[in-house]
Amino acid sequence: MSTSILLCFLTVKVTKVHVDGVRRTKDDFVSGVIEDSGILAAKTIEEVLKYSQRAKSIFEKLGIFKSVDICLDKDEENDGIEVTMDCKEFLRVGGSAGTQVGTNEGNM
Repeated sequence: MSTSILLCFLTVKVTKVHVDGVRRTKDDFVSGVIEDSGILAAKTIEEVLKYSQRAKSIFEKLGIFKSVDICLDKDEENDGIEVTMDCKEFLRVGGSAGTQVGTNEGNM
């Protein structure tokens, strides 16, 4: 007979949040988003997932990062959970080129 565990009732504590791949974005801003999302106050796995997704959506809505991947690991030292966010920042400079041609004119 197998035993199933409902993760929504399993209590946990988030001990660390790592944000990798951040080069140009200020640490104060990143830590502010993490605090505002509520990840550190999560008490269940379900809340950790929900609040991690909230932080991810904030980063993506602000247009700072191209992609944000979330990974949950067990913290062996402190008997809790580590949340790792692997971020890819947008390039600082972007550009485009194009042409338009009309009936009597041309623009570049």
